[in-house]
Amino acid sequence: MAMARATVSGPRAAMTASTEGDGSAGNAAFRATGNEPGWLAVVDGDAPGLQVEVDYGERRFDVAKPTEGADGWSGKASDGTDVKLSFQRTTCQDDMSGEAFDAKVNLTIGTRQYHGCGNFGAKQP
Repeated sequence: MAMARATVSGPRAAMTASTEGDGSAGNAAFRATGNEPGWLAVVDGDAPGLQVEVDYGERRFDVAKPTEGADGWSGKASDGTDVKLSFQRTTCQDDMSGEAFDAKVNLTIGTRQYHGCGNFGAKQP
């Protein structure tokens, strides 16, 4: 069953298209998504970077060099907004598709929190 995700067009489509797939993280070190409202977060697998889309792709936040901790990543987006992506390594099931993931995820943008699931990926050679 395919995972529910927001339809994104324009400049944001490149990030979404490069990270969509079978729920795996692909070239990303970590990929997380959630529903109601739809959101997507990707931690780059090749260089430090955290890209986030929230509210069905309406808002985007890029953290060029996030701080990596034992349970996630955090930093400030280019506009100064605090962004934190944290995870718990426990099985998570997407509440719309039923798909299983590696981790439960909490995304905080400023003071707003989003909940969802995520998968870890391996760096591609």
